[in-house]
Order: sequence, then C-alpha cells, then structure tokens
Amino acid sequence: MIEQGYGAYMALIMSIIAIVVISNFIPLFGFLHKRWKGLAWGCLAQLFALTLGCVLVVFLFHKLLRSDVNKKREAAMVTVKKEATDHNWEFWYLKPDEECLYEYNKTGNKDLLFLDFHDFQLYDVLLVDSNKVCVDDKIFVSFDLKGHKVSATEFDEPLEIVHIDWDKVSEYFKTYGR
Repeated sequence: MIEQGYGAYMALIMSIIAIVVISNFIPLFGFLHKRWKGLAWGCLAQLFALTLGCVLVVFLFHKLLRSDVNKKREAAMVTVKKEATDHNWEFWYLKPDEECLYEYNKTGNKDLLFLDFHDFQLYDVLLVDSNKVCVDDKIFVSFDLKGHKVSATEFDEPLEIVHIDWDKVSEYFKTYGR
C-alpha cells in the first residue's frame, strides 16, 4: 500500500495550532489600546476569529483533499467496480503511473455519503506479465490490446469494468511492458 498522505493531516493540525496562537494576540491588542474594556472585547473577538479561522482551514483542507481524489479518478486508465449489495460498492481506479485509488462505501447507508466523497486508500499497480496487472494481490486485470477487451477478477470472481482509456493503457504497456 502507498503512503496515504498523513503529512497533509499534520499540516491541518499545525495550521489550527497557528490560528490558536495568533488569535491570542487579539485580546492583548485590545488591552494595550483600551485596557480592561478592550481586553473584554478582544476576548469576544478572539472566539469569533478562532472559530472562523478553524472553519476556513478545515474547509480548505477538505476542498484540497477532494480535488486530489478527483484528479486521481480522472487520471485512471481503467476503472473497475465491485458491487456487493444495494449501497455497498468498491471502485478501483488504476492509473498509468502504477498507482491505484481504491474508493469504497461499506456502510450500506446511502444517507451517510457526503458529496460523492468516500473512504479511499492507495495501492501499487504491479505488472504480472505482458498483458496483466495486479492490485493488492487480489484484483487482476487482463488486457487484450489488439481486440480492445479488458477483464477483471477478484479471487476468480468477475468484476465490472466501468471505464477504459485505451490511450493510457497502450502508453502504460509501452512504458512498463516487458
């Protein structure tokens, strides 16, 4: 499995800590200019600024993370889908740079989905032979480059192929093929 980008979460936490530290100067500024009355107003302004700053940072973080996931979805050469029940599903987005975005919803509750943004993990795409790739030792995708056919299996169970970009597939096998 590929490193999941925990540095971004650390940046989020450090940003919130920086907002807390910077917001402590608001009451101090109020005290220096209006004494005790300025301190009281500064404390109220600090709460407002702290809340607004934290909400903006979390919103920005969410937008950046979602943008990154959308870029990975769009860069896929093959998209494979496994649907277990009505609302439980799994998508595997195989990219030509040997990375796979695994997106899943195993809650079974459609109401818990938030704006088409679900749980995900990153895996490596490994070339098994000249026309087959493997993801996480359980998803095997076979390509027929001449006949333009693709088949995917998970432990010998067939999976649905949702999207194929043949230009990216041929580029992948030219670059990484044996």
